[in-house]
Amino acid sequence: MNELTITKLFPSCKQKEFSESLKERTYVGIDFGTSTTVVSIAYLSKELGIIESQAIDLNQKLFDGAIHRSYKIPTMLAYVNNQLLVGEGANKLKLKLKKDKNFWHSFKMELGEDIGCKYPQSELNNEKFKLLNPKDASKLFFRYLKVQIEKYVNLNHLSREIEYTVSIPASFEANQRKDLIESLHENGMMLDKPSLIDEPNAAFLSYISDNTLKSNIHISEDIPTNILIFDFGAGTCDISILEIGYNFKGFYSKNLSISRFDELGGRNIDKLIAIDILFPQFIKQNNVEESFFKMKVINKIIIPRLETVAELLKIQACKELSLMNWSSKNNEVMNLTDTVQVHHEVSFKTKHGTFSLSIPTLTFAEFIKITDSFTSKNKLAEKRLNDEEKFTSIYTPVNSSLLKADLDAEDIDYLLFVGGSCKNPIIRDSLQHYFPETEMLLPHDLQAHVSSGAAIQSLIYNGYGRNIVEPITSEPIITIIKDGSEEVGEVLIPSGAEIPTAEITISGLFPSNKVQEQIEIPICVGNKNKLVHNIMIKNVDNKPFSLDSEVTLTIKINEDKLIMVRAEVDGLTIDAEPLNPFSNSDMSFKDKQRFKAESEYNKECARNFGVETKDALVKLYKRYDELGLSLKAAESLEQLYDKFGYSSLNRVALHYSDAGLRDKAIYLYQKAYEENKAPHLAFNLACQYHYNDNKKYEHWIEQCLECDSNYSLGIFSKGKVLISNGEIEKGKLLIKRAFDKWKDEYENNYLSVHISWLSSAAAKLGEYDFVEEIKGREDEDLNLEQFFDANNLLTTHSINTVKGY
Repeated sequence: MNELTITKLFPSCKQKEFSESLKERTYVGIDFGTSTTVVSIAYLSKELGIIESQAIDLNQKLFDGAIHRSYKIPTMLAYVNNQLLVGEGANKLKLKLKKDKNFWHSFKMELGEDIGCKYPQSELNNEKFKLLNPKDASKLFFRYLKVQIEKYVNLNHLSREIEYTVSIPASFEANQRKDLIESLHENGMMLDKPSLIDEPNAAFLSYISDNTLKSNIHISEDIPTNILIFDFGAGTCDISILEIGYNFKGFYSKNLSISRFDELGGRNIDKLIAIDILFPQFIKQNNVEESFFKMKVINKIIIPRLETVAELLKIQACKELSLMNWSSKNNEVMNLTDTVQVHHEVSFKTKHGTFSLSIPTLTFAEFIKITDSFTSKNKLAEKRLNDEEKFTSIYTPVNSSLLKADLDAEDIDYLLFVGGSCKNPIIRDSLQHYFPETEMLLPHDLQAHVSSGAAIQSLIYNGYGRNIVEPITSEPIITIIKDGSEEVGEVLIPSGAEIPTAEITISGLFPSNKVQEQIEIPICVGNKNKLVHNIMIKNVDNKPFSLDSEVTLTIKINEDKLIMVRAEVDGLTIDAEPLNPFSNSDMSFKDKQRFKAESEYNKECARNFGVETKDALVKLYKRYDELGLSLKAAESLEQLYDKFGYSSLNRVALHYSDAGLRDKAIYLYQKAYEENKAPHLAFNLACQYHYNDNKKYEHWIEQCLECDSNYSLGIFSKGKVLISNGEIEKGKLLIKRAFDKWKDEYENNYLSVHISWLSSAAAKLGEYDFVEEIKGREDEDLNLEQFFDANNLLTTHSINTVKGY
């Protein structure tokens, strides 16, 4: 067995002429993390003749003007008293500032999304600094990094010719990479050359370059070795599987698979602690019902503030469980009722007063249960806050990678832990049980490890023009075409293709109908719900294309995983610019319509200097309502009611009821009823108790009829109550009274209630022919605009593909 070192995979680093040329430049690696960024430099050790690296301390200004020096730079920005704070200075103020207004974090995870002005209330919007979206935040963050790196280089008398490599999740797609590269380029970093490395590959380079490790990787010359890199950071869970082997050229390495992009990281654990543990503590301490707070306040203010202390509790719990040598084997004999606490009061000022959580607390049992949600073998994600928040298991990306590599768990020889979230002993324990035959590898510093590998990549690539591990595609690249009346996905580049690809030329594509004046070629990643390009070709003079007009597609993926596409037809050539999807996740057309509406709303707010207008909010609310997004509709309408007096509490409560938030609906109905004792409010209150409290249901039906004895919904419901209590004839008379009124309205093309009430009354009276008569009447379909017109798609008789790999 051979011990794997970087010189085995890259013998050239020992060549004298190579080592001399390295002195002319400084090689920098940046691990741009969701929560923490680390910068390292790499160099060739004269004494040992090997590549070494070190994380470098950078200056981070605090609010009081003091300078904090550390290699860990929180990926955060803050704007206070007309000064921009980056890193630790921003981190120390995170409990005092308002997210997306004067404090920004996790912006890395939102790169590549086209949602307009993401931060319409941003206080940072002037000639010197502009911060209205995640890309702006990234630009400012890298501007700071560049200044500090150059200061370090000058102070340490290093070459001022700096070569950068930035590590990012392997699963980042073209749109996310494009935004990041543009942020770097606008700061004069890494122009005109490949600049990115997948984080798992950087971790692998760092590990095999560290000559101080006790656990080394050993490679057989006869059987390839499979290494799974488990990179679990604050925002992503990135899996890469490498094959290391030996052939006639010597040792080789290749990527077998990488996981698809999932928003899964340590911050998701923080959020679940905030929702399931701390929010109930907050409600109890303040002696209020959950329904007391608007959902928007809970989602946008309370939960994000609680997440901050949830992270502190999680870190403390991980440290103490590690010191106790916790494992699933000794779980039952340990005292898991013990708690961890943080003495950071979380408080919120509202028009109703100040609410706080004085001593946030987490038991070990609670923490283990929370983490179990992320180690479940169940494929279904857990959901919270009316399905707005999704929590995915780490085994979703793990199994995705194994499947793509055509491997089973027992085929993995080594598992390398990377990322700050791997400090969680419950996560490591779960993986050790899932891979019982696999040797586990743990670096010295889980957080600095990736930046070290990025610096080594910078040295090897920029110094010698080599990649030790060639990156691959995580998902297939497909186009959507017509097959008869069906829309189908045609694979252009499969998952696992080595990058960069050579040009791939695809012909045999034709217009799908004889009146087609425009051709659309949607290019998607993974499936048709994730559009990254839509090539549109319009014929000259607006004439239809001939059915014999052949379309040729040329596609390639460059070194930074950007998709380059060109289409040619009848002498017309279109080079496509990548589209940024509204979200980095798969989306239904309803989701796309939601994000489109939110994008337009954000842009309108930005035009009004960050202040929302009534018209913009009304438009957004109406779109939510049309799309059947009840919770979003409720939140936006409640905001309209409070701020502009638009609509009514009754309407807000109806939306909350439709969203399944019964307590919130009851609270608002009662508030409205106290102000105005109207029959419809009493009736809506009755409906909240219909299936769980007959006494209250009947009480509110009586209240409804006391307000208006002719209120048809109250009459119908009273009839049903009488029938259920055995007074059948009396009940039927009341139902008939309501039915006659509704039927008359229906026949005069006006119906004051939803048609389902008329149908229900008819069925109660045995009027089944009438039920059938009205059965066909349906609500109008939503006008769900797609992001391509299916009538403009191409079709094929047989695709001819010339692939360059």
